Amino acid sequence: MSETKANFDFRPLMFALILGGIGALLNSFTYPFLPEVDLVFGNAAFVMVAMRLLPKYTLLTMFIAVTPLYFAWGHPFGYLTFGLEAYVLAQLRSRGWYVFFADLAYWLCLGMPLTIAIIWWREADFSLYYLFIGFKQGFNGLLYTSFAAVLIFMLDRRSYLSWQQQPTLKRTVKAQLTYAFVLITCLSLIIVSLTISRSLIVNSQDYVSKSLQDNANKSATLMQAHLNEHQTLITMMASWLSATPQEQWQELLNTSQALHSGFITMLIAGADGNISQASPERLLAVVNQNGKFSVSHRDYFQKPMAGQDLYTSDVFQGQGFGMDMIIAISAPVLPMNGTPQQPVAVVEGSLDLNILSQMSMAKLGEQHTRLVLVDQNNKVIFASDELALKPLDDFVFQDTSSSAAGQRLMLASAGDKSFAYHSIELENQWRIYALLDYQYILKQIENEYLLIFIILFGSLLMTTALANQISRRLTRPLNFINKQIGYHDHQIKHEFKPLYEETGVEIEQLYDEIKRSRTALFDYQEQLEDKVAERTQALNKANQRLQALALVDGLTQVFNRRYLTEQFIVVRKACQRSEATMAVVMLDLDYFKKLNDSHGHQAGDDCLVATAKLMKQAFDRDTDIVARYGGEEFVIVAAEIDLDNLQQKLEQLRQTIAEQVFVNPHLQPFQVTVSMGAVFGRADSFSELDSWLKGADQCLYQAKGAGRNQVVLESWIKKDELKATNS
Repeated sequence: MSETKANFDFRPLMFALILGGIGALLNSFTYPFLPEVDLVFGNAAFVMVAMRLLPKYTLLTMFIAVTPLYFAWGHPFGYLTFGLEAYVLAQLRSRGWYVFFADLAYWLCLGMPLTIAIIWWREADFSLYYLFIGFKQGFNGLLYTSFAAVLIFMLDRRSYLSWQQQPTLKRTVKAQLTYAFVLITCLSLIIVSLTISRSLIVNSQDYVSKSLQDNANKSATLMQAHLNEHQTLITMMASWLSATPQEQWQELLNTSQALHSGFITMLIAGADGNISQASPERLLAVVNQNGKFSVSHRDYFQKPMAGQDLYTSDVFQGQGFGMDMIIAISAPVLPMNGTPQQPVAVVEGSLDLNILSQMSMAKLGEQHTRLVLVDQNNKVIFASDELALKPLDDFVFQDTSSSAAGQRLMLASAGDKSFAYHSIELENQWRIYALLDYQYILKQIENEYLLIFIILFGSLLMTTALANQISRRLTRPLNFINKQIGYHDHQIKHEFKPLYEETGVEIEQLYDEIKRSRTALFDYQEQLEDKVAERTQALNKANQRLQALALVDGLTQVFNRRYLTEQFIVVRKACQRSEATMAVVMLDLDYFKKLNDSHGHQAGDDCLVATAKLMKQAFDRDTDIVARYGGEEFVIVAAEIDLDNLQQKLEQLRQTIAEQVFVNPHLQPFQVTVSMGAVFGRADSFSELDSWLKGADQCLYQAKGAGRNQVVLESWIKKDELKATNS
């Protein structure tokens, strides 16, 4: 029993878990490239596992490494694309593919089309931007795959594991040289392309940012000057009216409104709030038609009357003389004597914001730049028509700027679009935004990376052709040597032909060494035969060890059902010869399925291993059999044991298991219980193991029905007979 070993090798599992953890750590710090586009490097972990282990371990590493991307990206589709990539890489690697060529085939045939299809399915407004994301995924895949392949290639023999599951790739020198050239060229080209492209992106962003800033400043200056001009006009109007007789107010009002077309209307309201003068004069007809028209309830009347100062209102929609979007600028008219006292009137001008927006857009030189002006409450005053924003709507503007290296633009989303922007606050706390649709910026980047893809594939073809030519020159003499060796017969001496004159010195030395070695080959024939005999003997011993392992359960390290069936016959006959009593016990873990569901299958396996260990400690005699019968069921065969000792041992075992504390993968403690059914009798009670197991199973059923965590023992020997037997 002590010489048996577990069949399961934990080293591949640990290798997959460790690389998965490293990959998850790297993927926790993705490299922001563009909005919604990150470069990931941790996936190199599952590429390395695919080069050494089976698909199931590759998928395990992939799941661990990609999990941080699920939380970063907010969707699970990475598990699909990268999981399929991991599976394809492992499968093609097992069929003799180089991993880089396997990954190139995956992204061209499956990865990029699948990524683009997912984006098309998720995004109602599919654009070239999302097409670029699909191409970027393939670009990124080749980056981390080539990095992983170069790392393994550079480690050389140190990367080969004694327990690796993937076959060692046997390739010609020509194929190896070609692969090495392609790998290094591709990795170098991708890194250089990324570096150069990031520099171009940064310069482009600086230009766009400066352009947006200039446009925002230009528009802000224009708007502020326009507001200041009309505020100054209202202030001057108030002063002029204070020094002008009231019968001349209408004429002065008409002249001012005609000279400053920015005011859509102007009016004068007396101290009682009723309009007395208005411009254009046609508004007076509206006033006279309704008798009196009072604005006493309006802010632009109340504030100047109370504060005796210039007042500029918030943006509102006109009601009395039109439905235009306006702001009211008003000032109090003091009495002509100039002494501080209550104003006699208020002069007000309604500034037409449509004119303001038209003037701003006319001064804007950028074809694709859009403007938005909001007030201090973030209400839209005016916006470019392309933005489809209505006046007085809330301006929903979410900043999405990234702190990534090289990211110079202020980015935000408005509606379903992303914009680069620059904003400036005016003196009255209004804010103007200069926006540029990010799609226009991406077009240049998309074209650049499409060109990079074309250059990459062209370089791969050129590198392959060059590597073939170089390797042909190197492998031609090697092929010649191989043919010469093939002509050589072990029983007949062969005259080797001379090599080509252009052959390298190293290959000539190799050829000479081969010739010397072949002449000494006959001396080793007998030694080889002896070694074969020794290996045959070692193989026989290994087969014997394998037969021993076949009788042990791989998980719990107790005997399996096969051993139980074979050895029970021996134990029972021994007890029968000595007229001794024996027992068969069935043990079952309570609520084992619920335990697996709650704490995981690994925790369940730990419970099985621990339970088996405790059973072996309780029944440790050479004649005792502890075997795993199936699943969570175990069988104990105790030979030459009395009833009291059996009861004591079973109860102690039950209590010990119940007191055992386990910890699940989340470090949460839990306990398990077992139910046991046992039958006790003479060895000749039944000759077949199935009869003993049937009785023990019935007792186990009673223990389960009585509430579990208990022992039900049935004796097939009557008490008086038992006393006689014991005596």
